[in-house]
This record gives sequence, structure tokens and C-alpha cells, in this order.
Amino acid sequence: GEAASIDDDALVSLAREATEAAGQVPVAKRLADELEVTQAALAVATLPADRIEEAASGLALQAAEALSCEFGAVLLEEPLRLFTADRGWRPAASDEEVMGALLPLRQAARKGLLMEQDIGASAFPYRPLAYEDGLVARLVVPLGENGRLGLLMVAHATGAPRGFTSLCQRVIRRIAEVAAPLLERAVA
Repeated sequence: GEAASIDDDALVSLAREATEAAGQVPVAKRLADELEVTQAALAVATLPADRIEEAASGLALQAAEALSCEFGAVLLEEPLRLFTADRGWRPAASDEEVMGALLPLRQAARKGLLMEQDIGASAFPYRPLAYEDGLVARLVVPLGENGRLGLLMVAHATGAPRGFTSLCQRVIRRIAEVAAPLLERAVA
């Protein structure tokens, strides 16, 4: 076709003009964001799924890492099982106490993403996952349709207080989408 006859210099110059016309930063930013979402999804998609323990704890860790969080947790349903990832913060409590604090979040996140930018003002101030315990912000997503497999939660701690961006929300939603079939395989 005609495109094949354009030399490289002309293509580079056309690309530069197109990028400048579209506004360089937004295009580059959009591509970087897409790459971040894809890389996070790929890290989860390639988790070992032979054993549910490996898959679920790997998911908690990958999600926490992808979102630069200090804590990650996966609560699986039937039977209830907890898998956590400590990246600088962990609750000073038993798994049973952590599960008790996650159960109310499970209901709230059944229909989709639950984001709390300020855990100090949370409708779910349950210890040991409360502001008093050292958490400042959290994202919770259901795993599987209506959360039938469980939930995934990541949180920022007071040591590095910050909130979640729209990109963070896209990343965790994509992670949950990719994780559901992986967890189903691991359970089967």
C-alpha cells in the first residue's frame, strides 16, 4: 500500500506531529496507564494455580504490589479462608479477627468496587483493620460474580499515607477479573 512507500523519517515526523496535535502528555500518560493495568493483570494471570493457597496468597501480594500498598488480603468463601500479604504493615491480630473485620466489607463489595479514601470516616470501622490500627485508605473488590468466590482488599497504612486514583481502581478491577478464573481452577 501507500504507507509502505513512506520512509522512516517521514513516519517519525508524522507521529511527532500527531502526538503534539493530540497533546503529548495525555497520549503518553494514557499509554503508560494501559501498560500498568496490563502488567498488573499479567502478574496475576501467571500466578501458579495448582494449589489454592499459592494462588490466593500470590493474588494478595501481587495486588498489594501493583497498587503500592502496605497490606493485601484475600478472603475466600466456602469454606472461609484468609490469605494476607504484609508489605510493611500487618494487623496485630489473629486470622479470625481479621476475617471478622472483612466480613462486613464482603456485603458492601458484592456489587462492585468499594473505595474508602479515609478509613477514619469508614462505615466499617472494624478492628483490627481500622484507622486506629494504622490503615488510612482501602480498596475492596469482589472476586467472581457478586463476590461468590470472596473478596480482595488492599490498603495503605499510616507509614505512607495516600489515597487511590482512578488508575488504581482500574488496576484492581482488572486484577479481580483475571483472578476469578485462576481461583476457580485452583479450587477445582
